[in-house]
Amino acid sequence: MLYTGNVSPHFTYGELKCHCCDYNGTTQLLVNQLEVMRQMACDLFKKETPIIISCAYRCIAHNRKLGSKDNSFHVKGLAVDVVRIGEWTADDNHAEIISLASRAGFRALRSNGCVHCDLGNMIRR
Repeated sequence: MLYTGNVSPHFTYGELKCHCCDYNGTTQLLVNQLEVMRQMACDLFKKETPIIISCAYRCIAHNRKLGSKDNSFHVKGLAVDVVRIGEWTADDNHAEIISLASRAGFRALRSNGCVHCDLGNMIRR
């Protein structure tokens, strides 16, 4: 049976798992930083503010299918791709999302309709 519950107060196993194999190798460090970023967004917007993720953990097969490297931060469970934070979309508000993610401890950059956020600044390869 596949685990489908929450991995933290605001993020589920399902939204962080690999789209290919359903395994979730997301690290607790990443989940903790997502919670920090979410709280910062709630404080900024002064209301409950969801973070919508298009991709988090990826198995190597899925990562290769996307043309990414085997040692990417997604494979290590240390990256997410954010498409929306509250009213901000990655397409229209990428600078704001990058700024918020950076203040929350992420290394962030615009990438293919999302904002890629990883913890490469905290972890050595």
